[in-house]
Order: sequence, then structure tokens, then C-alpha cells
Amino acid sequence: EESDGALVFSSGMAAIITTILANVQAGDHIIADPVLYGGVYTYLKTEITRFGVEVDFVDLIRENPEKYIKPNTKIIYAETISNPLMEVVNLPKIAKIAHAHGCKFIVDNTFATPAICQPMKYGVDIVVYSATKFLGGHSDLIGGAVMAGKEEIDHLHSFYTLYGSIM
Repeated sequence: EESDGALVFSSGMAAIITTILANVQAGDHIIADPVLYGGVYTYLKTEITRFGVEVDFVDLIRENPEKYIKPNTKIIYAETISNPLMEVVNLPKIAKIAHAHGCKFIVDNTFATPAICQPMKYGVDIVVYSATKFLGGHSDLIGGAVMAGKEEIDHLHSFYTLYGSIM
């Protein structure tokens, strides 16, 4: 992964939700690709919005997310290989757009795994996984993981323990 650190979580959803919550607050904005694992889509569509975080779903393959970025946009979120359509986002392009506007680019790499794609090599800031699927390989565990730079892992660690999402 070429990250400075990693954290393992009690589930993939715990890894994803904790990572998102650690990077937004009420009044912030997220851009997310609409083709996501169903639990993540539902969380972004109905749950996080209850806490004053705005979410716009933008097709990151067919649309330019730059026109949806607002001054309060903090995160662009996507999957390397989308679930369930198996589409592939142009990681370097979206990373460049995110960074030009001071946003973090968070990518779920569950389907690809680090054997196929290492998103941080393409400018992604934070990589999340549901280890329950291909990383575990045998459907005999529930877990999640986050890979990122040292500063982000240190920041995320306090939320990791606070929310009790430790594996």
C-alpha cells in the first residue's frame, strides 16, 4: 500500500464510517460516487445527513466532480471497482481534482485488493477495506482496515478508540 500506517476495525462499515466521521463535521459537504456498497450508500444518503453533513452523489466516471465542489467540501468518496457494477474510477484524475480544492480523496479498495490496485500510488489519501470479503478470503472473519499517511492515521486513531470500532 505504501502507507505510513494502518488500523484494523471490527468491520468494513466501522472502518468506512469512522474514517468519514473523523474528517467531517456539521456544515461540511461530501461528494460520493452513487455506485457504492449498499450500506455505505444508505449511510451517506440518510444517516450522516441527520448530523448536518451534506452529500451530493456524482457519477465520478461520467461527470466532472469539480463543478460540484463547494467551499465546505471535505471529502470525495469512491470505490476503485464499484459494487455492484464493477466500474473503475480514474483515481489520478479525481485525486488531482480533490487536492486542488483541499479535499481528501477516500477510496474503498475492497473489490480490487492491494494485489490489483494500490490507490495511494495514484494520489488517494485514505484507503478503506472490508476485510470480510477478499482480504480474508474465506468468509470466516468480519473486519475492516484503513491505510493512510501518518498524520491521518494518528488523527483517525482517537476516533477509532472513541467509537469502539477496534478489531
